[in-house]
Amino acid sequence: MLAGQPAMPRCGDEVLSRFLELDSDVSCPTDFVDSPKLPGCRIVRRGLVYVTLAATVLVMLWLLIGLLTPGGLAQIDYNLMAALHEPYDSYDPIGPIWLDSAMRDISALGSNIVLAGIVIIATILLTFVHRIGPAVMLVSATTAAFLLNNLLKLLFDRTRPDFLADSVVVSSSSFPSSHAMLSVVVYLLLAAIAAREMTAKSQVTTTLSIAVIVALTVGFSRIYLGAHWPSDVLAGWLLGAACALAAWQLSRAPTPPSADL
Repeated sequence: MLAGQPAMPRCGDEVLSRFLELDSDVSCPTDFVDSPKLPGCRIVRRGLVYVTLAATVLVMLWLLIGLLTPGGLAQIDYNLMAALHEPYDSYDPIGPIWLDSAMRDISALGSNIVLAGIVIIATILLTFVHRIGPAVMLVSATTAAFLLNNLLKLLFDRTRPDFLADSVVVSSSSFPSSHAMLSVVVYLLLAAIAAREMTAKSQVTTTLSIAVIVALTVGFSRIYLGAHWPSDVLAGWLLGAACALAAWQLSRAPTPPSADL
């Protein structure tokens, strides 16, 4: 190199610099659940809001119908439960035997043991791929929802329906449904964590929709099996969606200060 001539960057140095810059861009969003650097975060956030609003509308409609129906909410709960069970045997859900068995299997997807196992496995995998923020959020949100559900059960102490199938065992009060509430929190947050790094809107929407369908099916199975009144499940869906949305909002990346400040 001639004296006084500026040093030319080597090709290897330039590639290394670009790699480090790219690696920094990719790893930074993992510190937060909702980061503007992740392509699907905006759609995920909007989807969580829509799910919570939909659950709110369902509960409001249920309350409105209760106000307009003789006997109130209790009568609506009873009528729907009676419609899903045989008139000659209130403990026998309508439909073929295989449907009863299928509903029991679906209901198990919202049990505390199954959900705890899913959360533990998901946390380990997220930690393994360096997604610490989502792992912490998932554990924290699930734990908070579990504690809130148990507190509400103690406060309301609602009796279980007189339609409980013989194959179903329960040990707590009825309101709100823990299966409905916790399945919404776990499955919706898992879908949101996965969808936040997706680039196509259709992929994000499909992923969140699958989680919603699973949670809805779990909640309906509890009504079908006579384990919960419909209002228990509706309240569980709303509380679960609200917990998932709150956890996501609390885990957002901080907004950079304005350049004018």
